[in-house]
Amino acid sequence: EESVSARIRAIDAIAGIRDPRTVPALIQALENNISLQRMYDSMGREMTTVTLGSVAVPGGGTVTLPRVTRVKYDPLDKESRAKLATERGLLVNTLGTFTGENHGTDLGRWRAWLEKKNAKE
Repeated sequence: EESVSARIRAIDAIAGIRDPRTVPALIQALENNISLQRMYDSMGREMTTVTLGSVAVPGGGTVTLPRVTRVKYDPLDKESRAKLATERGLLVNTLGTFTGENHGTDLGRWRAWLEKKNAKE
């Protein structure tokens, strides 16, 4: 399921199982979370605009703006941002619990650790 809430429940379930074989999937989930956050941040930056004059509003009307107005757009609401942060935190904590490592959100270090571990097996 694409829902962040569903992914959070899945991470909690995986953490309860305590199976280190899930580490590659957890690293991939962390990568997906970080990519999603970056995508939303990029969308917000792209949609932040400086407007001159007037802006069309729903219903066909226009609103006259002061001489220069900066309009900042955030595609996520506070609750959605908080859920993404919760998901990321759970992933990092679960990875740390399973591996004994603490690489935070550094995907390069997690991948390097996984490659090194796989090379030993």
